[in-house]
Amino acid sequence: MLSDLRTRNFLGLELVDATYQQVLAKLDQLSREDQLSLIVTPNVDHVVMLDEEKQRRKGARFARAYQAATLRLCDSRVLQAFAFLRGVELQVITGRFPRERLFA
Repeated sequence: MLSDLRTRNFLGLELVDATYQQVLAKLDQLSREDQLSLIVTPNVDHVVMLDEEKQRRKGARFARAYQAATLRLCDSRVLQAFAFLRGVELQVITGRFPRERLFA
């Protein structure tokens, strides 16, 4: 991931571990840069697809997109609950949050 925000690894995926304010500050910073930034908000289906692509090792465009993402935000309460059961605490930042702030 191309961000300097703290992350937590869950099922091989580095997810941002930050507050809404920290993410908002990062979005503000990214919006001022002269480069494209990709923000992904994985859900349980994405995690399964990423795992299947790792097993197949071909046609991994989806996995490469996740690897190239500037920010990976957990926007799934289901994923958060599953992570909690595995001893990983994830902050939920909904996908709607960045859109609302970026286009306000």
